[in-house]
Amino acid sequence: MSYSIEQIDTKTAPEEKLRALHQLYVEGDAERIPGDLEMPWEQRLADWRFSGEYNDIPRWIAWDGDAAIGASVAYIHLTQDLDNCWSWAFVTADRRRQGIGRALFSEAVAFARDSGRKRFGLGVPEKSEFSDLPVKVGLKPVYDERISHLRTSELDHSLMNSWIERAAERAQDYELVFLPMPVPQEHRVRMLSVMEVMNTAPLEDLEEDTFHWTDELLSEIEQREEEKGRVIHICVARHIPSGDFVGYTSIVFQSLHPKKAHQWDTGVDPAHRNLGLGRWLKAAMIEDFLAQHPEVEFIETENADSNEPMLNINVAMGFKPALAEIIYQGQTETVANQRGL
Repeated sequence: MSYSIEQIDTKTAPEEKLRALHQLYVEGDAERIPGDLEMPWEQRLADWRFSGEYNDIPRWIAWDGDAAIGASVAYIHLTQDLDNCWSWAFVTADRRRQGIGRALFSEAVAFARDSGRKRFGLGVPEKSEFSDLPVKVGLKPVYDERISHLRTSELDHSLMNSWIERAAERAQDYELVFLPMPVPQEHRVRMLSVMEVMNTAPLEDLEEDTFHWTDELLSEIEQREEEKGRVIHICVARHIPSGDFVGYTSIVFQSLHPKKAHQWDTGVDPAHRNLGLGRWLKAAMIEDFLAQHPEVEFIETENADSNEPMLNINVAMGFKPALAEIIYQGQTETVANQRGL
């Protein structure tokens, strides 16, 4: 059966092609996490149109006539982590084992090589029928990721309040501050500093450069998410004697997909841990967030499977595993030199 491959830029591609691609993504999402809420077309389109200026995200689409039957994507950041390229691929179930996935994968690998990226990474669900393929092309499993969902109707509010009360007793030299987006100018330097704490999160065997935040990068995130119809809620832990921000958490509300929110980063400076700040931040944040957005039914979050302290908090809150994914990584040249790539 014949097909053709086309590279597209979702910022400028015709809407009819993006609608066809959206239908393929809906199928892929349902296979990846059965029972997940379907992303509305309007949110997908906004995500594609406003993908940011500090990254490059080419996509290759396999077409059978007007139907999208497969896709691969590559992601590189243009100012950070300059040795890595990350990728993902999907082929509709009835067109597998025909070489389409390999052809799409080859496009992403060639892009990584041509972009000068030394390392190539690929995420594959743990129980995927293709979970053996990354090793065959020279990649190694380096990071186990857990995606979890919280059904908000099952949140134990009394437990959250007990965390808030206990933390206030244990951490008397600290206070929580809720910040609007964009982050006010008087808080931006301290916000940029505390965001660096995410560099202490477990990487397992993943090779990734330290990410350094700048005001330009933060501003780009703020603008990009606003254009996508998203509202970022931030809560920081401030050390009262010094005035420093020593921990933070953030949840994102999607106005175009209001039933599902995303828990983003949560981190505490190592020098200020073991005082219950993580639980305090998470509990106060979710209570405030749901008071403002009662329509949210699910919250999704991602963690390294080795990040036991954060997983313990999430499990206690009621987050349940939705997907186990393995990140594979290897040298781009090694993968590119595999037969057929």
